Amino acid sequence: RFKLTPHRKLPENIDPSKTFDSFVIGDSNSMAQALSLCVAQNPGITYPALYIYGNSGLGKTHLLFAIANYIHFHHENKKIFFTSANQFMHHMVQSIKKGELFNFRKNYIEDVDILFIDDIQELKDKKSTQNEFFHIFNELQLKKKQLIFTSDKHPKEITGLEERIQSRLNSTLVTEISFPELETRIAILEKKAYEKNIS
Repeated sequence: RFKLTPHRKLPENIDPSKTFDSFVIGDSNSMAQALSLCVAQNPGITYPALYIYGNSGLGKTHLLFAIANYIHFHHENKKIFFTSANQFMHHMVQSIKKGELFNFRKNYIEDVDILFIDDIQELKDKKSTQNEFFHIFNELQLKKKQLIFTSDKHPKEITGLEERIQSRLNSTLVTEISFPELETRIAILEKKAYEKNIS
C-alpha cells in the first residue's frame, strides 16, 4: 500500500483515487489486475505492451489509473502520458493545422516513457491517425517504452483498422475484463459505500 505524497503533482487527467488498493478483485478481472500490477512494477520490461478489453463500466480505466498512480509514485523518473484515441486524433489535427506534425510525433516518441491510450477502438476508419499511431507504436517499442491500451473489443474484432495496425495490437499482451459475478458486484458496492461513508 502507498499514499501519494502531496508535494508531487500527478499528471493531468489521472484520478489519484483509482489505485490497486481501491480496485475490487474477482474472477472476472483477476488476470487483468495481476498483469496490470506486473506492468506497473516493471514498466517497459515484463509486458511492454498491454491491451485490456471489455464492456464499458467494468474497470478498464480504473486499472489504467492504478498503473499510472503506481508508476508515478514508485518510478519518479518515468514520464507518463495518458490520452484517449479521440484526444490523440485531436492533438494530431491541431498539429497539422499549425504545420507541426513533426513535433507531434517527436513529442510522443521523445517525451513519453509510458503511453496510455484509452478506447483504442476509436482509431477505426481514421487512416491518417492510424498512420501516426503506427510510427509512434514502432518507435516506442524500439526504445523499450511501455504501451497500455484499453478497448471495448478484442483487437481481432475491431473493424476499420489497417492490417498493420491490427497486427501491432494483436502482438500485445491481450487480457479481458468480463462482467463480474454476484459476489464481486456486492463487494464493489460495499467498498464504494464505505468510501463514501454511506450506510
